[in-house]
Amino acid sequence: MDVQYCNAVSAQGREVTAHRTELTSQLRTVHDAAMLVLSRGELPPEAPVVGAGIGEAVLREVTRRLGRDYIPFQHLIEADPAVEVAASRVAPAAALALLAADGR
Repeated sequence: MDVQYCNAVSAQGREVTAHRTELTSQLRTVHDAAMLVLSRGELPPEAPVVGAGIGEAVLREVTRRLGRDYIPFQHLIEADPAVEVAASRVAPAAALALLAADGR
């Protein structure tokens, strides 16, 4: 085999490993935060998780691990499908802005 090919394959392998490590870290962080919220006992066991933002795939996996139902934010609004997706992506930032404006 050619040395350049072997180096390219090795580099791709490192990239995949780095991506998996980052994904695992994100899953752990979100899962731990969800467990803290759930440990307060303020939400009923049947309360679904509403997900939005660009990290929605991570949230879907955490929700599956928690054994909860998942509702994509875009299913809660009525608009053109492209607008629903765009609104879902920016919903977390909009929520933070509203909380900040409210002084929370």
